[in-house]
Amino acid sequence: QNFEGVDYSDRDLRNQLRLMAANSMGKRERRPPPTNYNPIIQPKKSMLVNNRKVKLPRVLRLPRMEDHQFYNRERLLELDKLEFETYAALREVGELPPRESIEATGTLLDPSSAAEKLELLDEGFGNWTRSQYFNFVKACAKSGRDDLSSIAAEMEIPLEDVTAYSEAFWKYGPSELKKDEWERAMTNITKGEQKIAKKKKQGALLQKFLLSFDNPRVEMTFANKGTAHFALEQ
Repeated sequence: QNFEGVDYSDRDLRNQLRLMAANSMGKRERRPPPTNYNPIIQPKKSMLVNNRKVKLPRVLRLPRMEDHQFYNRERLLELDKLEFETYAALREVGELPPRESIEATGTLLDPSSAAEKLELLDEGFGNWTRSQYFNFVKACAKSGRDDLSSIAAEMEIPLEDVTAYSEAFWKYGPSELKKDEWERAMTNITKGEQKIAKKKKQGALLQKFLLSFDNPRVEMTFANKGTAHFALEQ
């Protein structure tokens, strides 16, 4: 069936929408979430449209979205509302596409809005659990935020996944995570990086000291207290 000139029975439509979204990347600006937003947004099953309760098919619903997954939640919720309204309008006039078509495309929005929705969903990190988020912060503190290879090894996940998540974390974390959560993460990471810097500085000073001797093993002497004696290796 067709709605506004779009054949929703076309199973290739989803791929076409993704191509449209790719062409429009960079044109959208992410607005910061409202200050009172919930860190976890559950999928909305139903909504009142024109004072009538509308239940959306599961395939059209948004996924569960947590703040650490960095979805553009405010815009996705706007598109979700539009999806409900579109579904209600089509149902009202008896022009809902067959269930198979809805499941194939995963949307009833116009091509531009549908492309945007799919792109925004792809941008989120829905497969990242809260536990993985905490492990990421811990690994950043242990290895430093820029040592992505070590972070990936510590978390035992592909480097490209860590790279993408790290970019989103530093770009959207200040605005999308709760203030106290972001500050706690920054405190832990900063303290960890300070320890790394201190250890590097100590290592550099030790290396400089050793280079001041022609033969450190022979020339270096240690003042021992009491009867304790130490070899250079100690």
